[in-house]
Amino acid sequence: MRLIIEATGPALSVEPGSISVDMNFGGIAPDPTILSIRNFGDGGTQHYTLEITTDDGGDWIRSNKSAGWTDDTATITLDVRSLGSGEYNGNIRVDAGNIDGSPVDVPVNVIIRPTGMEVTPTLLVMQAAVGQGTPKARIDINQSAPGQGAIHWYAYAVPSGDWWNAMQAFEKGELTVAQTDDGYVFTDSEGIQNEVSYVPWVLLTPNNGPTPGFIQITLDMGQAPLGDNRVTILVDGGPDTLNRFQGVDARILISDGGVWLPIMLSN
Repeated sequence: MRLIIEATGPALSVEPGSISVDMNFGGIAPDPTILSIRNFGDGGTQHYTLEITTDDGGDWIRSNKSAGWTDDTATITLDVRSLGSGEYNGNIRVDAGNIDGSPVDVPVNVIIRPTGMEVTPTLLVMQAAVGQGTPKARIDINQSAPGQGAIHWYAYAVPSGDWWNAMQAFEKGELTVAQTDDGYVFTDSEGIQNEVSYVPWVLLTPNNGPTPGFIQITLDMGQAPLGDNRVTILVDGGPDTLNRFQGVDARILISDGGVWLPIMLSN
């Protein structure tokens, strides 16, 4: 019996064949992927080049090398910190010239899902009297998915009323906020503006920050009006946040030194 071994020539193999990530916005970044690049045929080591492209033109796919010789590995890192919620696609092409199986394309797919914001409580009551110090209250702001610091929120004290309808128009888009003498002007990406008055005697400290975070609410007793005041603390989690705008209804009772009757609250 005679054994005949024939040369097959070089052949390119790249593993894994694809890279997929499905995560929450602000979640823990995926571990790097080790791309194995080898010649599983004859002919010894082969020179290759590595080229990265993305559909959106961004550079969120990174490699520690752009060329090398088989047998080799390349470390692929996805910089998801630069991405908002949505779906992103790219490709890694490994080209070893005219050998069998070359070039090899490794598709990259990243899905980043919006993160929900949790604001508690949704209702609070503060009582104060003229000539006394300010009462204090606290609002906690967290996110409903892993990854601390993913949501950078802003808070505004506005009169209770139809603010919700004004904010609904901005649920899906980018917006900028500017403060005027009378309130806040919200401007969307198309230049449409909506103005909401602010309540200057309700003080929010801080009025923005990352999750997890909190707001301490105090009153400027020199400006606070007597009576039963209804105010909303409007919290904006930004365009990559589910339930982006949330309101905490505050009932603020300012007396001239008398005693308020017990308060009955109902849902």
